[in-house]
Amino acid sequence: DSDDDDDGRGRSITLDKCRKFLSDLEDAAEEDMKAGTAKGIASAKALKTLLVDKVVVGTGEAIHDMWSGDLGIDGPMQTQMETRVEEGNKKAELILVGIVRPALCKSKGGEAIWARLRESFVDICLSTLRSLVALMEKAPHPGGWGMQPLQEHFQMKKFLAEVSLMVWSSVFYDAGVQVPADELIPVMRQLAMLDCVDRSWTMHGSWSNVLDALSSKCCARIKRIGADDELERLSSEIRKAANSMRCKLMACDDRFGLMSDVDSAPQKWRYQLKCSAMNCSNLEDPENPHKLRCEECWYFHWCCNGCMTQSCDFTRQHDMLCAATPPEKAEQTRQEVSALLGWDVQAPSVSVKTCHSCGKREGPEIKLNKCGKKYYCSSLCENWDTGGSNGRHGGSD
Repeated sequence: DSDDDDDGRGRSITLDKCRKFLSDLEDAAEEDMKAGTAKGIASAKALKTLLVDKVVVGTGEAIHDMWSGDLGIDGPMQTQMETRVEEGNKKAELILVGIVRPALCKSKGGEAIWARLRESFVDICLSTLRSLVALMEKAPHPGGWGMQPLQEHFQMKKFLAEVSLMVWSSVFYDAGVQVPADELIPVMRQLAMLDCVDRSWTMHGSWSNVLDALSSKCCARIKRIGADDELERLSSEIRKAANSMRCKLMACDDRFGLMSDVDSAPQKWRYQLKCSAMNCSNLEDPENPHKLRCEECWYFHWCCNGCMTQSCDFTRQHDMLCAATPPEKAEQTRQEVSALLGWDVQAPSVSVKTCHSCGKREGPEIKLNKCGKKYYCSSLCENWDTGGSNGRHGGSD
């Protein structure tokens, strides 16, 4: 840590320490490879503890402690927590991008000490991804009126998605690190179920684009399963909705002048399946329609009262954007709502003894559900597919 972050000098000092850490390990290996390797393994374990326990879990627990308290949350408290989360992001980036990625790049170059430490540094990344799943499961979308649990869910998801992107994109993908698909892809599927792969799926694209990216540089063979089709559908809808909302907000910005031209960026008028609260990822479908809907613009709909309150009273996006909707566009959206909610979405199927949701194969934890037709490796995977607090359709009031 440094007190000089305001002018960027603190970041420079810390990056210099990262480089010195890597250099010291190389020097130790040159003197004695066995001793240098032992020192490197011990250092990697210490880094994993620092990143997973103190940075990731520590920040996640701080988010939970603030939003689960009995006292009301005021503006200064929220600002303080936002600062804490930003510090967590910076620390995670320094460890992952400042130390882990260079170490893994060196291991690809054939340098002996780093080749020996490669497995330890890959383990740091995989352990981090697994910790994100565990944290997000503890902060599900609450449904109903509970605003503090909802804000915890949104803030936790934002933080975890940013760390997730650092691991699989900034480290594994950018460095071209080869990782066994059966170790990486199941946990990536679980993160995708929780919408924690990438905020709004903007970096690489939807789920199939993510799999293509990992297949091209990290995992030679990724076996696609039925759940991948559903994750592609869900991620595509979230990505489309984020783009549509972004166009709407730009249209209300005088600098862009788009609202005067109702036919520019037509996606800003199109009905989207995603709950209209900005950070919510719950989708509606004919079997699980959202019960709350604006019948003036027909664009806004919400999975629960909490999301409606955030959209209408906190961010006030609904009031601003609904008022700017021309009547003919509202009617167009109403017709799309009527047509699209009549679609019948069939659930994908998957072979036996493979988790129906994440694709994990074999193992004693993979068990049949009560209906005796599908296998799941965890309650997360079963709840995501069948419903529940972390299900893909969200809660209800």
